[in-house]
Parts: sequence; structure tokens; C-alpha cells
Amino acid sequence: MIVRIVVSRVRSLRTPSALLVFSGLVLHGAIAAEPKTRSPIPAQGYFAPPVKRVTLLTEQGGRVDWSFQNRIAFDRKGPNGYYEIWVMNPDGSGQRCLTCGQPGAPAKHKGNPAWHPSGEYIVFQAQKEDTSGLLKFLAAPGRGVANDLWVMNASGTRYWKIVDVHKGFPASGTLHPHFSRDGSKLFWSQLRHGGGGKLGVWDLRIGTFRVGPDGPYLTDIRDMQPGPVQKFFESHGFTPDGRKILFTAQTPTGYADEFLMDLASGEITNLSRTPDQWSEHGQISPDGRLIVWATNRGETKRYLNLWLMNIDGSDQREIVNFHHPGTPVYTEGIGPADSSWSPDSRKLVVYVISDERETQGRILLVEFDF
Repeated sequence: MIVRIVVSRVRSLRTPSALLVFSGLVLHGAIAAEPKTRSPIPAQGYFAPPVKRVTLLTEQGGRVDWSFQNRIAFDRKGPNGYYEIWVMNPDGSGQRCLTCGQPGAPAKHKGNPAWHPSGEYIVFQAQKEDTSGLLKFLAAPGRGVANDLWVMNASGTRYWKIVDVHKGFPASGTLHPHFSRDGSKLFWSQLRHGGGGKLGVWDLRIGTFRVGPDGPYLTDIRDMQPGPVQKFFESHGFTPDGRKILFTAQTPTGYADEFLMDLASGEITNLSRTPDQWSEHGQISPDGRLIVWATNRGETKRYLNLWLMNIDGSDQREIVNFHHPGTPVYTEGIGPADSSWSPDSRKLVVYVISDERETQGRILLVEFDF
């Protein structure tokens, strides 16, 4: 059963929660400066059309992915401080850990799960076994340092490593793997090294996903650094026809925008077009019409809210505001950090960071009335 959100009043002052400095490397969600104006709060107090309802699925959650078989995979921090991969029903019931106590699973952080369209496999990133200390913090799923890519079967009983990043310094890692609609391709971002700017140097990678006698593996891996600044990139997924990819990339002003790239022609379109704000965490609806993303547009601090636009970047509007005190979704954390559409494109499951240090997060269900 879906649990209704309880109104929570917390202090509004906060420190930047997504700035992580490691040997000159600032990772994942950093915002270079603050915009000067704030958008008006929607009439409902925290959400606007086409949103009709926002409810709570679980207080303890992480990054999410909604399968075409109508199951939600998510990561959740365990008692030992490491993240595990869980699954649940769309109403929040039936929560079950897939990786807990499994002898074949990586022993440390495991997160950012994404379903294969067949429902037979889940790809995820995982911390290298022989890393410890400070890397326990930097290797968490939202940061990805020293993370390899793994695939497991849907029951969590078998595991295969499909991307093995190099060890040591300069740092490497992976973030946000996503399958194409037909399951033939895998898209992710990979850290090349921690130098070369505040966010480090990343690239985008696409590989062909195959399953052989020994299990899943990748071939024909292609790396790309599209756009005006070849530094920070984060992968978000394919269009339904597999011809284009959606990603976040750093801009010349030091912020970031949402971009769409045609894989055949290499043509790049800046969708969010906000040179003085930060945009991230875009997701394309399964019907290919819409994109949700997180941006600090209109905020006076380093907060992110949920916005919606058409696939061509038109009709951009804020749909859920997480930083208006007194509303049921109010958070002192940075805000939405991942989301995934339902198969029918009428609902959205959203991971919202709920504290300043990014150590807690809850999973919400956003229902639309199109």
C-alpha cells in the first residue's frame, strides 16, 4: 500500500550537498554558482499540472528503475553502510533485497540498477572489492568512483562483471547504465580521470549487449565526448527507437544542460538551454513524447526541482517543487536525484535526497493527468 507523505518542517538553511572533492575531483551534481531569482510556487503549494498526486513509496530508498514487467528496482543503504539492490511493486509493497547475502554478488556498494527490457537481467554499478577507506564514500552509487559495471539475473542469484575499470590513480569509475528499448545496447558514463576541472573528465560509452554460454558481456564499445566542453558527462538513456541518446554535459559557463544526440549524424541539441543554471537527471518517457529532469532554475540556493518538457525541448515547466516549507514533499536535501517512468508513461517514480550530506533519501510516486 502507498504510504501518504507526512508534512515535515525542517530548517531551510543548508550546505551544498553534492560537492565532493577528491584529489581535485568534484563529482556528480555539483553546481558552480547560485541563480538570482526564484520561480513562483505552484498553486497547489508544491506541484502543478499535469501532476495530480504525489505519494510516498518508501522512506529508505535510492536510485530507481521501472521495468516493462511493472517491477521497480532500487538501491538502498544497508546497516553496514553499503548499498544493496532491492525490488518492489509499484505501490511500494513486496520489497525484497536481491543482493543481500548472495555469494556471487560484489561485497561492497551496489547501485543504480537498470532493467533489461526482457526483465531477465539487471545491470548495476558496484564498488571494486579491493577498495576501502575514503573510497567507501566516493564509491557510493551517486558518485561512482572505483565502480565496475555488473549484470545479474532478475532473481539475484547469478552475477557477471561486464566493465572492469582500472585501479588506483588517476581515479576511474562508472555511472548510470541504461539499456536501449530492444536490449541490444548499453549506455553509461565513465570517469577517465579526476583532473582537468572541478568535475573531472568523463565520457559517454555505448556497447553492444550480448549473452553467450558464459553469460552476458559487451562488445564494440564506443566512447564519446560530445558537446562544447569535454569534461563532465552523465548518461540518461535512449529514445524509444534507439537512434538518439539523452545526457547531461557541462557547459562553457561551468553549469550543465540536458542534451539529445543523434547517434548516426552526431547532431547535438541543447534541450534545457540554461547557461546560468544546473540541469541533470533527465529521463525520456516510454512513449517518447516527454522528458523529466531536475534543475535549480528559479531557485535562490543550490536546490533542484522536477521539471517537464517535450522531447524537442519545448513547453518547459516546473511540476514538483521540493523546497517550499510546509508542503508534504519539503526536503532540506538537494532534491530529486533520479527518476523512472512507468511503462504506460502516466506515472513517475522519483528518488529524492532528503538530507544535506546525501546519506538519506526517499522514493516518491508522481502520478500524471495528461
